[in-house]
Amino acid sequence: MTRRSALWRPRLVARTYAALLPLLALTASPSAYALGNRRYDGDDPGPGISVLAGVAIYIGIPLLVSVVVAVLTFAPGATRGPRYRPGVGWRAAPVWFGGPSAGAAAADDAPRAEGTGGVSAEW
Repeated sequence: MTRRSALWRPRLVARTYAALLPLLALTASPSAYALGNRRYDGDDPGPGISVLAGVAIYIGIPLLVSVVVAVLTFAPGATRGPRYRPGVGWRAAPVWFGGPSAGAAAADDAPRAEGTGGVSAEW
């Protein structure tokens, strides 16, 4: 064991305990609350819900919302059809991104650079 790792181990243990202590407190607090929880006069929560109702509420509703969002997302694209059609020419005008502001003619009128280029300077 090196000197550095021998010094580092107590810090690791301290960090681990510091991270686990709040988790221990969180798990112990509900059980401590339950020990003192009593029903008082007028405190009637009513009958609980059935397992089927719980599954419908906590699984069915989120699943239904997810399906509705998926349908609303994919339906417009599915009804339009594909944009790429093999054999059909391109209908849009060409666009040059990042080119000179004067257009393609300005690139043809640019003066030629002297010398060679490339990484090896042999082009």
